[in-house]
Amino acid sequence: MAFSNQHLNADLVASYSYGKKYLNSISIAGGKSVFQFNNANPVDPRANTFASLYYTRNFLKIYEAWFANATYNAGFGDGFSWSLSLRYQDRMPIENTTNYKWRIYKQRSFTPNYPTELLSENFKRHQAFTIITGISWQPGSKYIELPDRKISLGSKYPVFTLGYTQAFQNIFGSDVKYSKCALE
Repeated sequence: MAFSNQHLNADLVASYSYGKKYLNSISIAGGKSVFQFNNANPVDPRANTFASLYYTRNFLKIYEAWFANATYNAGFGDGFSWSLSLRYQDRMPIENTTNYKWRIYKQRSFTPNYPTELLSENFKRHQAFTIITGISWQPGSKYIELPDRKISLGSKYPVFTLGYTQAFQNIFGSDVKYSKCALE
């Protein structure tokens, strides 16, 4: 994504899937990476690069973090699944390191890498330890049933998810404390 920060961000992910009738999985991940403030990752980094260079518009709001993550997913059939994640991040702000552009617009300047709608300045380095759980359902899921397992074929309908996130203060140096419930 960027070369001017002059360091490498690398992460490692390992996962294991199992289960005879329904698919279950366990995964662990860790390393250093760049994350969008919006966990849904709505901005494509390549499109943002073009928008930044050509239109002087920076829509990508990002931060860098050392992280560790462990996740368990369980399938129950009939379109239902459950997940549980433990996450730790040592979050660091990212500042713009260049103002290089292909075109010059007199009335435009690059916006910062943080969401200006929510923050008046970039955040200070902090740590976060969170537990995230959620249940998902995809109505109309179809399966191929074999004697020892079911294989999901999915559905034409969307996946509905009810999720809950709890951030804990003072665990592994965590500085944040909040609760969030979301229906997607």
